[in-house]
Amino acid sequence: AEIREPHEILAENIRALAKKRRMALSHLADLSGVGQTQMWAVLRGATSPTVSWLDKLADVLEVQVHDLLRPRPARKR
Repeated sequence: AEIREPHEILAENIRALAKKRRMALSHLADLSGVGQTQMWAVLRGATSPTVSWLDKLADVLEVQVHDLLRPRPARKR
């Protein structure tokens, strides 16, 4: 099994949840008030998000913070 870094799991979950809601990542950043620059930095793993940042995003995505951090099942290839 492939071991993924926490920021990779977070980025994958944010992208998947936004896509599920047909929401552009830039729109998600604006709605949650986290800022687009900060959003891209977190998604790249260039910076770590704060708990309040995760909470704002989870609120807009209508999930719990732990849903953003939980590894998703591996896709079958």
